[in-house]
Order: sequence, then structure tokens, then C-alpha cells
Amino acid sequence: MKKVLIVEDSDLWRKFLERSLQKMGYIVETAEDGVEGLNKAFSFVPDVFILDVIIPGIRGYQLCRLLRKLEAFEKAGILIMTASNEPFSKFWAAKSGADYFISKDRSGEDILKEITEILSNLDFRSYPEKLSKEIVNTNMDIPEILDHLLLQETLKSEIMSLVEYINDEDYVGWRITDLVLQVTRSEIVGVMIVGVDTGRIYVASDGKYGICTEDLKKLLISHMERPHYPERWYIKNTTFHLDMSIPEDLVWDFFLIKSQKEELGILGVLSKGLDRIEKESLKTITESLTVFVKLLILVSSYRNMAEYDELTLLRNYRSFMDQLMSAFNSYKKKKTFLSLAIMDIDDFKRVNDSYGHPVGNEVLKEISRIMRDIF
Repeated sequence: MKKVLIVEDSDLWRKFLERSLQKMGYIVETAEDGVEGLNKAFSFVPDVFILDVIIPGIRGYQLCRLLRKLEAFEKAGILIMTASNEPFSKFWAAKSGADYFISKDRSGEDILKEITEILSNLDFRSYPEKLSKEIVNTNMDIPEILDHLLLQETLKSEIMSLVEYINDEDYVGWRITDLVLQVTRSEIVGVMIVGVDTGRIYVASDGKYGICTEDLKKLLISHMERPHYPERWYIKNTTFHLDMSIPEDLVWDFFLIKSQKEELGILGVLSKGLDRIEKESLKTITESLTVFVKLLILVSSYRNMAEYDELTLLRNYRSFMDQLMSAFNSYKKKKTFLSLAIMDIDDFKRVNDSYGHPVGNEVLKEISRIMRDIF
């Protein structure tokens, strides 16, 4: 049987709903204000919340938003009740995460009938096992819980703000690694994003220790569940000039960036050990990165098709000329020299004529790979 929590400061409404729903077989608990309601949400873990809007402590809309941020109550039913029937009230109820808006400007019997129809027709349920142990088991008070949820929202907002700069990969990589450095006591941060044809690695540190890109690449790949090896890699490592002798008391923690069963990348953090808040923060960051990384991979894929040759994975003529003119204009403004190397494959026609175009294509791919590795 469903469990229902009624958060209502009016004795009349609270007792009326409690008695009526209990007679129908529901397990009911009540709270007189928002703070008590939030505490009972953690201890009682109801399947359905009936929230009045104007209640002491945390208002109904605020409580609704807090509950919706918790994974345990994502599928729970939330009914907002208020004496106001203004359009804004309905709008705010919907944006707060409520499933239904119920106006009190009717008889109690009519309101009860609407509530029972909602409860009987929809399968609302909570998931106690998903309730954050950090919140339930550490006796966090209300301000701490609000801070905890506010931090999660802030980190999500920081990640989603990167959408505006999705075409500037260097800046995006710096913002992600810098965010991790800000919210943790990390020595080195490595983020690897793996697309179908391109892999990206961004590396940053607090300025003391560095790491070889290839070593970090192998380390990150080894901690993925189903590693993928793209042919092209884009790497931004700002730590190569720092001390590579990492002390033994520093340890790595890894956080997968994944969407359901699809692995999109991994975050690696080197520190003396992460505390609870740091681990929760990094979990939120990687979960938020899932949507952003999907978009980044999609945009990058379209850009690669427009800028790179499919066979050699080198820039096509148009893209190369754009890069060349950009470099030429930059060096011209700086009044410095620009060098241009031109390569040719001698007698390449003989390879195609003797062994066929498929073999010639493999030769071009191998020469291109060597060029990418060198330049």
C-alpha cells in the first residue's frame, strides 16, 4: 500500500486528509511545517507527498524542488495544494516539480475525490535504497542539506554553461579541469572524452606535479569498463614541464562519464584522498558531463566531417587553407617568420598501378599517421 506524507499547517485540513486516506487503506504520516516535512521524507520515505504552499519553515514550492533533486523521489507523486487559484501558482507548481496542482477553493469532499482518483490511477513510488546515505546517516541539519543540494545545482549549472563555448575545445577543457581543481584538493586532474573517431584528453594540475600524457592515457583507459581506441587524439596537457616524480602518498580516484551502458569518458583525480563532499561533487560533475559530452562529440563529429579527409584524417584543402591564412595573418601582425613544409610522395602512381588502389589507400593512411604523430 502506498505511503502518503501530508505537510499542512492547518489542523483542519491535515486531520481531514489524514483520517480520510487512512480509511482508504493508505499509510499516512503528517507534518506541520516544511522542516518537519523534509525530515519525515527521509525517515518515512513516502510514495506520495501532499504539500500545502504556505507553511512555516520551508515553503511548499521550495520543499517540492528539494525533493525532486533527490534520486529517491524522482518517481514519487507530489501534489501541491493552495487556496490561491492564480495562473502563476499553477505555473510555479509545475516548475517546482509537482505532478498536480489542487486548489482549495472547493469542498473538502471534492478535493478528496480528486486526490483519491490521482492516487488510484497513477503508480507513484519512492526508492529508499537511492536515498543518499550521506544525508540520512550523518544527521545533517536542514541548512547542510540545502547547502548540499545547492552545491549540486551550482556544479550542474557550471557544466551546462560550457555549451556556449562548445566550439572552443581548449577553453572547455580548461574550464572542466579548473572546476575540479576548485572543488577538490587535487594535485592532478585528467579528463578523457572518447568519441567514435576522436579522443580528447585534458590535463591540469595545481602547479606542483605533472604527468606524461601517454602514461595518463594508458591509466585512464585501463579504468574504463569497455575501453575504445579512436584513431585521432586531441591532447591538451599543461603539466608536462612540472615535477613528474609523484609521491607514494598520492592516490588516483576515477569517475566514469557514462550514459546508461555507453561509456563516454572518464575523470581521473590524483590527491591524498577525497573526502565525502569531494566525491559527491565529482559524481555530480561527471553525471552533468554526460549530456554535455554527448553534444560535444556530436558537434565535433560534424566538424571533423567538414574539416578532415575521411581516409587520411588530415585536414582537407579548405580547412588547411583556412588554418594557413589564419597563421599567416597572425605571424604578419607579430612581424615574425612563418615556415611552411611541403611534402610529396615520389612515384606513388606506381603503387596504385602495381598493387591496386586499396593498397595505395593503406600506404596513404600509414604516411598520414606518421605525419600526425610527428606534427
